[in-house]
Amino acid sequence: MLKDPLFHFIVLGALLFGAWAVLNPAESADDPRTIVVDREALLTFIQYRTRSFDESAAAEKFDAWPEAMLEDVIQDFIREEALYRSAVEMGLDADDYVMRQRMVQKVEFMAEGVAEDVVAPDDNQLEAWYSERKQNYAQAALITFAHVFFSSERRGEASATEEATQALEALNRARVPFAAAPSWGERFPYHVNYVDRGFEEIVSHFGETMAVELFSLEPRESTWQGPFSSTRGTHLILLIRSTPAREAAFAEVRDQVLRDWLVEATRARKDAFVQRVLDGFTVVRAPDLQR
Repeated sequence: MLKDPLFHFIVLGALLFGAWAVLNPAESADDPRTIVVDREALLTFIQYRTRSFDESAAAEKFDAWPEAMLEDVIQDFIREEALYRSAVEMGLDADDYVMRQRMVQKVEFMAEGVAEDVVAPDDNQLEAWYSERKQNYAQAALITFAHVFFSSERRGEASATEEATQALEALNRARVPFAAAPSWGERFPYHVNYVDRGFEEIVSHFGETMAVELFSLEPRESTWQGPFSSTRGTHLILLIRSTPAREAAFAEVRDQVLRDWLVEATRARKDAFVQRVLDGFTVVRAPDLQR
């Protein structure tokens, strides 16, 4: 065999092919059945896996990994690349709307990774941002009260009002406090004591007419007032605190302002990334779509 010219040709051809592959790795990479594992490919893989598109941070993490961890990442990369190329070879990506959506999600995934790299502002920047949006952080009017209820459904409206009027005198004579209100009147479907509740909740429990009356009432910590008519019956009220709507101080709402700033800044960065992608395309509308 060693003297056979055909054998010499085969050996020489194999040597030449091997040398060409070593000296021209880019050519080998063009072969869809050859998976080239290099630093650049792994850095890209790491950034997608961690959803953080910071090449320098990825490189720092890459260089710090022990050999065993790096080998695990390499095996994951090879597995994913092999499965992807097999899917392409089988034509699974052709006219596949699910695949199209996955590709769109991949770019959006990149956009989110870029957007999440937002640096928090200092307090001067944050307070300036808040000053332009103070109305979004206004503190709603709140009231604190207890009530004694007489059902118009059970006894009729006139009888409920009459009993409430009689009970008002007894409540004030006995100086019944806020905490003792549940011992009087009838069972109400919601609460007896309301602490720092807003207008919308009071409307949902008592109706708008009574809610307006309560929010315009002067607090009297030891005096029961009424009767008041709701959508459910008649009430006697011990209003002990009424806090009007007001503008919030920055220090009160700083944490909420920071959260809102980060949400807006993240969204803006993502939108800017997507817009840069859109700007790279020319859109031609068909004549029948012109309006």
